Amino acid sequence: MQIGTQFSIALHILLSVEFFKGKQKLTSDFLASSAGVNPVIIRNIMSLLRNAGIIDVTQGIAGIQLKRKPGKISLLDVYLAIHPVKNGHLFKIHEGTEQSCPVGSHIHDLFSPYFMKAQNAMENTLGKFSLQTLLHDLDQMQPNAKNLGSLSTEKTQETHTRVVPLDYEDVGLVAVN
Repeated sequence: MQIGTQFSIALHILLSVEFFKGKQKLTSDFLASSAGVNPVIIRNIMSLLRNAGIIDVTQGIAGIQLKRKPGKISLLDVYLAIHPVKNGHLFKIHEGTEQSCPVGSHIHDLFSPYFMKAQNAMENTLGKFSLQTLLHDLDQMQPNAKNLGSLSTEKTQETHTRVVPLDYEDVGLVAVN
């Protein structure tokens, strides 16, 4: 079992919202190109993030905005927006075990404490880190403003939008040392 890509795509969207604030209009096509997925996936994930109160989506210039400061959005908040934990349990234990079996009759009691420890460890770890943590780490990965990886969109011959790097000097930004 593996946690699907929706969680990482949600984080990608949120990082982009903050990273490109005031520099680039964020459309689902732009975000999809950056994330390497279909725009429908972006819109579906943005709907989950909006329903969880993490982003605000409006038509026009405002576009997508965080509803809280990046330091107030934990990775756990994002995870739970994308993968809500049902009945308080991340791990579901199979039902219908044979109660007359010495293994099957104890499966729930045996697995539950271990699964809860694993869930608590994951939730505690995700809760310790915020979107601001990721933004800081992303910033540290950028050697200077010229190489910030700012992106622009261009139409390809296949009428798809793709993301291309921009030179910051082209848009009037200067590196601060």
